[in-house]
Amino acid sequence: MLKLSEIQFALAEEPYLNLISKLINFYYKNNYKVLVLCDNQDDLEQIDESLWSFDEISFVPHNIYTQNNMTLSPVLIANKDLIPNIYSYNVLINLSDIIPNKYINFKKVIEIVKDEEIRKNISRNHYKFYKSQGLEILTTKLEDLVNTNSENVSTKENA
Repeated sequence: MLKLSEIQFALAEEPYLNLISKLINFYYKNNYKVLVLCDNQDDLEQIDESLWSFDEISFVPHNIYTQNNMTLSPVLIANKDLIPNIYSYNVLINLSDIIPNKYINFKKVIEIVKDEEIRKNISRNHYKFYKSQGLEILTTKLEDLVNTNSENVSTKENA
């Protein structure tokens, strides 16, 4: 079982789907398994579509986890109402309004904070919960997180 080492809140300004796809791609290319947790079917489909179209030359193997399709892949997109019971995934990207019971099983949790007042309030509650658990929390803009990860990869590749 993995040990949670980092909680990160990333402020996402519109349009953010492309940035989320780049973030997912970063973790996939660095051999992480990623669970993307969404609120509803529309969000699932938007993330799915974005992963197919964000980059003309990259492919991120992913799957939408449903009652009829429980096939696992390196990137799994799931609805908050049907969270897979998995322990081998390292990164949780949370776009939902819940904190899954098994959040502690991930090495890294990234809470996406959408720039809408309702979503900000939900994120504030998530932040308070994690703080109450004694966890260290990092905060950044989603764009900066994506750019920082890309720069770190470029630096490693050039070394």
